[in-house]
Amino acid sequence: MIAIILALNPDYFLVLLHEKAGQYMLMGAVVMQIVGIFIIRRIIDIKI
Repeated sequence: MIAIILALNPDYFLVLLHEKAGQYMLMGAVVMQIVGIFIIRRIIDIKI
């Protein structure tokens, strides 16, 4: 997705890298992705 955004309109993504708020948003997105992985693994781990 990043590659597509960079190809079509690089200014949208570069703001995330250069602005402090954008860096916080990227870090938050990574943390939420990791938390989501653990939650989904816990949901699909069915004990029989």
